Amino acid sequence: IAKHEAILALRDVDTGKPIIGHRGSVYWNDYRKRWVMIFCETFGTSVLGEIWYAEAHRPEGPWVWARKIVTHDKYSFYNPKQHPTFDREGGRTIFFEGTYTATFSGNQAKTPWYDYNQIMYKLDLDDERLNLPVAFYRQSGSSIPCEFDRVKQLDAPANDRAIEFWALKRGGPDTVAVFQDQTETGATCLRVGKTQTGDDASPLFFGLSAEIDEARASTVGLYEFRHTDGRTAYAVENDGSLPTGFERSAKPICMVWGHPLRRSLHPVD
Repeated sequence: IAKHEAILALRDVDTGKPIIGHRGSVYWNDYRKRWVMIFCETFGTSVLGEIWYAEAHRPEGPWVWARKIVTHDKYSFYNPKQHPTFDREGGRTIFFEGTYTATFSGNQAKTPWYDYNQIMYKLDLDDERLNLPVAFYRQSGSSIPCEFDRVKQLDAPANDRAIEFWALKRGGPDTVAVFQDQTETGATCLRVGKTQTGDDASPLFFGLSAEIDEARASTVGLYEFRHTDGRTAYAVENDGSLPTGFERSAKPICMVWGHPLRRSLHPVD
């Protein structure tokens, strides 16, 4: 199969670089309300000592955007295993262990007393660096992509929905809030910053500002496509699925993360 047909499409959330996963473990986390994967990378900045964090809405994925949480300089740390029994604060703090050894690393200076032993790490899931993008699906069955939401909020039935893009649920550095709103003609639209009425509606998602000088290599522009009849559509690109008459905006409304898989797994409620 081709790379974009694989179930695992792990990528560095900052650089977009593909990650070759080795071993890991997956557990449900009550604090994040998502499945959490702690896994080891093979042939990263060390041969077998890089540990990554990823999330998904179901145990089989899709697993895509990940953050490196542990690195070792010329040492191995593999077969990481979470221990939910030790979770604190409802899963906000989690613990995982792995095998710490000079084997496979090429390092001749073994750490006294610790080499080829199990080392436990603690991880705070409230750290802003673990603010990872989540998948957004098209809300309606229309051919015009203008309403989006996460799996839990999708209207039924939710099968056969393709992921349109990935975005943040929480704000952070260089992010902008994106709201679902309506145009003057009553068409559904997305607005950056606030709604037209200025009410207290919650943001649909957060994207990275399109105004920053250097966008992350992993992100893509989310563009507005406007029809002559006033309808709007939103996509990271026009793949030919939009009807004729839609014209793309000159600049993206914000930066989001694309979806490297050809097909998405069926979402569940």
